[in-house]
Amino acid sequence: MHHLISTFSNFWQKICLSIPLCLVCLREEDVLIIFCLILIVIVDTILGIMVAIKHKIFSSHKLKGLVYKTITYALYMATFWILHCVDPFLLGWTFKYFGMVLIITEVSSNLEKLSLLDVKIPLKALSKLNKHFKEYQDSPKDKKEEAAEVIFDKKKNNK
Repeated sequence: MHHLISTFSNFWQKICLSIPLCLVCLREEDVLIIFCLILIVIVDTILGIMVAIKHKIFSSHKLKGLVYKTITYALYMATFWILHCVDPFLLGWTFKYFGMVLIITEVSSNLEKLSLLDVKIPLKALSKLNKHFKEYQDSPKDKKEEAAEVIFDKKKNNK
């Protein structure tokens, strides 16, 4: 309890003093998390472009989502890194675990896009989890566009 009180007694001073130090003390596992997140976002963007071209919904203004996603993820990771540097004992886990949450989110997005490109393995897995992907999987070729539009509409309504 004493450690918890001493951590938060000078919290803002620790944040202000930790920011310059944070920029130079990334560990190898932290760099790996950042690299994996960047790689997964690049793959997600490429797959998104391929899906948009396949389903004839490509437009350049939809790529602004990449900028928003990149800025949001950078702010999340910077916040978690600063928390990690303020008190590694209490908050050292935040950067690693929230980085993994973002990576898992992007991997699931990549699986959805692969299934919309008719790659069979992710489509079978997602069809067990989501009824719209099940309808997409079971649709004949001439009805796949309609089933894909239902998935795109659900994604648009969730944002």
